Amino acid sequence: MQPVTEIGFFHSRPGREDDFLAAMNGAKHNTEISPGCLNLTIRQSLEMPTTFVLIVEWESLQAHLNFRATERLQAWRLPLAPLLGDDPSVEHYVLKGRSAPQASISIDSMNSSRPISLGSPSVPQCGQAKLNGTRSK
Repeated sequence: MQPVTEIGFFHSRPGREDDFLAAMNGAKHNTEISPGCLNLTIRQSLEMPTTFVLIVEWESLQAHLNFRATERLQAWRLPLAPLLGDDPSVEHYVLKGRSAPQASISIDSMNSSRPISLGSPSVPQCGQAKLNGTRSK
């Protein structure tokens, strides 16, 4: 299976940005608990505050399609619908040309040469502790 990154662009109604962000943050649990969801991030544009980006990393395209076939998708959409300014745009992306880091490297930092984990073949599910930037034991 090849990991897939879903990137969605959403536009809130002008003046409803805070409500939209609160609704997205409240609804994201419906995605995070889905099998195959690896990570979920929401960002708001500084230049265009009504624009939001949803970035979801999935184990595979099939994992995302399985989520879309559940009631959790409707539960995710319901609080957002009255706050949407335009139809969202969603695309899927894969890493090409090189593989993601799969090992730890040693970095001499702050008088320590303990390795810092850059990732592992076993990626944590949404809601679990993330490995990036933590020191391995």
